[in-house]
Amino acid sequence: LAGDHVAAEAAYASVLDRDPTSTPAIIGRGDSLFQLGRTEDAVTCYRRAVATSPQDSVALFALGSALMTQ
Repeated sequence: LAGDHVAAEAAYASVLDRDPTSTPAIIGRGDSLFQLGRTEDAVTCYRRAVATSPQDSVALFALGSALMTQ
């Protein structure tokens, strides 16, 4: 799915249907949304990832990076 952000977002959404607390899937979906220019949706995902795993440095970095682009 490298480079196919639409397909990647759909795949992450499918994983989250089965496991809504999967921090890697939440972050991955956020990354895909960010690459698609859907920054607000990406920020929502990253906030969810931080809420799920408050000490996750990848989630914190992704959220901070996305917020800086707004």
